[in-house]
Amino acid sequence: MIELVFSLLLAAPELEKKYEYCYKPNRCQMVNAVVYNTVLIRNQIQKFKPVLPAGLTCMVNLKLSPDGGITSISALNCDPQYSAMIIKGIVSASPFEMIPEAYSHVYDINLTISH
Repeated sequence: MIELVFSLLLAAPELEKKYEYCYKPNRCQMVNAVVYNTVLIRNQIQKFKPVLPAGLTCMVNLKLSPDGGITSISALNCDPQYSAMIIKGIVSASPFEMIPEAYSHVYDINLTISH
C-alpha cells in the first residue's frame, strides 16, 4: 500500500478544472489536478515498489522538479535494510507524469509505504 501526503493542499482557481480518472474500465470519475497527480504518482511508484515483509512501514520524503524528476529523496523511520531498495524503486519510477497546474501543490511529498 502506498499513501501520499502532500505538504500543501490548498484550494486554488487553477485546480477547479476537472480531469477524468478511470480506476477500472468503465469506472471513471472527474477529479481535480491534485487528486489526478496523486493517482498518477502512486500508480507509477506501485509498479516499482519492492516486495516488503508483512508489517514493515517506511516513510519517504520526495521533492519533485516541474518536469516530474526527483530533486531530493530520503527515507525516514525505515529499516536500513529496506530503505535503499525502496529509494531505488522510487527513483526507477521517475520521472513522474504530472499535470503542470498542480505542481505547486505536489512538489513536496511524504510517502508511507507498507506491505
